[in-house]
Amino acid sequence: MRLNNKIKTGTIVIVLLFIALKGYAQNEVSNDTSSRKKITVVKNNYFYLDNRMNEKTLHLQLVQKNNKKINQLVEESKSTKKFQYVMGFMAVPFAGVAGYLFYRSSHSRVVGISNGQIGSRSNGNFMFLGVLCSVLTVACPLSTLHYKKQRAKYNLQAIKIYNESW
Repeated sequence: MRLNNKIKTGTIVIVLLFIALKGYAQNEVSNDTSSRKKITVVKNNYFYLDNRMNEKTLHLQLVQKNNKKINQLVEESKSTKKFQYVMGFMAVPFAGVAGYLFYRSSHSRVVGISNGQIGSRSNGNFMFLGVLCSVLTVACPLSTLHYKKQRAKYNLQAIKIYNESW
């Protein structure tokens, strides 16, 4: 029983040493100066000096290069992000207005004389406007996907210029 535990402990120690040496060897290889200062992109994640950074930090790093084209792309990305959020949150008021208009269309009656007959009918204008607001409620969040792609495109273009200048 004791021998079995010693073998397990020895195996764990060897595996940990192997992992530590492997990490040390990888750090030694990745410290070359040619690829060290470049920004890499993996899916929607940005890496600089093997550290993950968010979009705000990316923009700060890009602006430090003091390149006119990079600065322009960063500003485009920032304004696109603002517009993306505005369009996303515009769905909330449209949904509220649509709900109110549907409520009004179901509870309002227009009384009038038509072809000599007195009667009532529901007001279709409220229903039409309610449907229109409902369409806008769905369209606003969908449009944010377009702005997200635009923002990623601006960031990638700025990163490309940044990396080429090294």
